[in-house]
Amino acid sequence: MTMGGIEDVAGVTFGLYSYGIEYYHGDVDGYVLQCSQTIPFDVKNDVYIKMARAFSALAFVVGFPVICFLGLANCCRIRRKWFRRIAVAIFFVTFSQSMIFIFLLSDRCYQDLFPNLSGVDSQPCRLDNGSKMSVASSVMWFLAAVFTTYIDRASIVEGQMKMLSMHVTNRINDQ
Repeated sequence: MTMGGIEDVAGVTFGLYSYGIEYYHGDVDGYVLQCSQTIPFDVKNDVYIKMARAFSALAFVVGFPVICFLGLANCCRIRRKWFRRIAVAIFFVTFSQSMIFIFLLSDRCYQDLFPNLSGVDSQPCRLDNGSKMSVASSVMWFLAAVFTTYIDRASIVEGQMKMLSMHVTNRINDQ
């Protein structure tokens, strides 16, 4: 197939909110990925895709204000119970972010979406760049929740380190 520099369609990728077509473009002498927000009308979103989108939106809607509120700890004093509440909210965001991968159970991953195209080999879903970033962000959310849980103890550790350094300094000065 040749159309204005387009010689070969290499693949079609579907995400939660968009899809892309990768093709060989002769003008640039390489493969080009062109993305679109409008998914073809014959590709239906099943319940798993809708749930993954909902968890994605939930992670953003809850996560952004929680991180903004956590940023207030730099300029004002927050009580221990508020750090616990923030940590619980961050654990919830971790769960929501991780549940995005429920889309791997959708029909998109196991059915041939374009049966009328000859010579097209349909492959099951795999983790691509966006999914790998989502895995990394889930890990980062989890670490943020764990560290937020113990952030109120940082001042205790800081005080103990000061006392230890003063003790060592006094021992050196005494000798």
